[in-house]
Amino acid sequence: FRGGQFGAKKGGQFAPNSGDQIGANWDGQHEGFFHFKHYLCYSCHFSDAYTASHFKNLKTLFHYLSSEKGWPLRPFTRYFTHSFPDTPPLVLEQEQIVFLAKNREFARHLSPPLQRVRILFLFGCFTALRFSDLSQLKRSQLVTLNGKPALKLVVKKTGQFLDIPLPHIALTLLTENQQPKNRYLLPRLSSVNFNRQLKKLFETAGWHYPFPKFQSNKGQLTELKKESNRSWRFHEQISSHTMRRTAITTLLRQGVPENLVRCLSGHSPSSREFHKYVSLSKNWLDNEIREAWKKIIPSC
Repeated sequence: FRGGQFGAKKGGQFAPNSGDQIGANWDGQHEGFFHFKHYLCYSCHFSDAYTASHFKNLKTLFHYLSSEKGWPLRPFTRYFTHSFPDTPPLVLEQEQIVFLAKNREFARHLSPPLQRVRILFLFGCFTALRFSDLSQLKRSQLVTLNGKPALKLVVKKTGQFLDIPLPHIALTLLTENQQPKNRYLLPRLSSVNFNRQLKKLFETAGWHYPFPKFQSNKGQLTELKKESNRSWRFHEQISSHTMRRTAITTLLRQGVPENLVRCLSGHSPSSREFHKYVSLSKNWLDNEIREAWKKIIPSC
C-alpha cells in the first residue's frame, strides 16, 4: 500500500506504528486503496471475484489486529469492498437429482469408483454438508432423534452443532455403501479425486451439453472459453460445491422457510454468503409469479 509502512520489527516481533499514523494514512486519504484496487483489476487483470477475495482477507486481518491484538486502528476497512455482478451458481434440476437417485439401471452400469462418487454426491445433496464434513462422517454420528434417523455433528469450518434429519432415500444410499468394518459412514476420497470422478459421472449420465461459464471482469460479465474457443459444458463445471448449492436451492424451491434452510446449512441470519448458494431457475420463477397472481386475480 501507499502511505508508508504499518510497523517495524523490534526484537524479532512486529510492532505497529501509532494508531494515529495508521488511521491518518487511510481515513483522510484513501488513494492507496484505490491504487491497489486498480493494480489488481487493470495491471494484474484479476477477475472481480478474485479481487474481492483479497479485500475480504485484508478486512479480516485488520479486524483481527484491532479486536484481538489491540491495535488502535480507525475504521478504514469500510473501503475494503469491491462490488460486481454475481453469476448464478450451478445447481441440479430436480429431474437430474431424481435420475441419479432412482435410476437403478444407470447406477448398476457404473464402475465401482463412479458408484462411490454417486453415493457421496447424492448424500451431500440431501444434507447440504460441505465435502470436508461429509468425508469425516462416522457411523457413530448416525443417531435417532424423535424416532427418526438424523446426523449429529460439529461443522468443521464454523464449529457449529448441527442435527440434520435424513430422508429415506439417504438411508437407502447408506445401505448401498455397506462396509461394516469401516468406521466412516460414506466412501472416502480426496477432494481432487472426487471432483475429477464427479465430472466423469455427469458425463456418463449424458449431461455434457454446452453450458456457458461467465466471469466478471472490471464490472462486465464475459464468457470464459475452453480450448478451440468453445463454450464450457455442463459436466465440466460440476464440483463438490454443487452438492451444497443444490441442497439449499432445492429446499427453498420446495417451500421450506429460509430460516430453516439457514439452520440446516449453518448460515447465520445476517450472512450474505447464503444467497450465493441460491439459484432461481427461470421456469420456476415464472411459474411461482404466475401462481401468486392467480391467487389474487383468478383470471390471470
